[in-house]
Amino acid sequence: MSFIIQSNNVYKETELSINNSDCHCSPINGNIGSLPTLFNQDGSFNHEANSYLFYQKAVKGAKDLSPCAQALYAYYQFIEDEGLEWDKFPPIKRLKPTYLFRSHLLKQIKKGELAHSTASVRMNQIVNFYKWLMHDGYLRINNEREAPFKVEFVSVQSTGMLAHISPTFTVTTSDLRIKVPRDASSKNIRPLSPFSQESLNSLTQNLLNVSEELRLQVLISIDTGMCSGIVNLAT
Repeated sequence: MSFIIQSNNVYKETELSINNSDCHCSPINGNIGSLPTLFNQDGSFNHEANSYLFYQKAVKGAKDLSPCAQALYAYYQFIEDEGLEWDKFPPIKRLKPTYLFRSHLLKQIKKGELAHSTASVRMNQIVNFYKWLMHDGYLRINNEREAPFKVEFVSVQSTGMLAHISPTFTVTTSDLRIKVPRDASSKNIRPLSPFSQESLNSLTQNLLNVSEELRLQVLISIDTGMCSGIVNLAT
C-alpha cells in the first residue's frame, strides 16, 4: 500500500558529500518547510509524484498541498491495486489508467463514499499532474492515441458586467472531468422551504425547554415568515 510521510525542512539547495563510501546530504539554502512525501507499496520513493509536489511548493508557491497529495495518493493506490502502470497508455480509452481511475471515482460517488466535489478535485489534480509530467519530460507521448486524456475546449456562459459584449468565453478542460451538481457548489444556496404544520407544532412544544432569549427569537421568526431558516431547533 502506498503511504505519505510529512517531511520537515525541505530545502531547494543541498550539497552531497561522500566520506568513506558514506553519502551525506547537507542543506544549503531555500528552506520551503514541510512537504508531503509519497512512497510506493514497496517503500521506494515516488520520484515523479514527489517532484511534482516539490514543484508546487517551491516554484508555484502553493500554500496547501493536501488536496494534491491526497489525489496522488488515491491515484497511485488505485493503480497499485489494479496492477496498472502510471506511464502506460493503451490506445483504447477504457484501458488507460486515467480513465479507469475516473470510473473508480464515479463508483465511489454512486456508493456514497465520495462527494462529487471531492472526486472532481482529485480528477483535476491528476490531469494537472500529467500535464506537468508531459511538460517536464517525465512522460513522452508519441501520438494522440497514447495520450493520458483528451483536451477539450468548453464554451461557458458569461455572467459578468460585460456579458452583453462577450456573452461566452472558452475554457480548456479534458474529457476526464467530473461534473459537480449545481446544488453541491458552495456558490449556489439551496432554496428555503417552509415548515410543515407538524414541524411547527413540534417546534413550539420544545420552546419551553430553551432560554427566554432563544424562545423570543424563534417566535419572531415564525410571526415574520422566517421560520424556514430555522433548522433542527425542535430536536
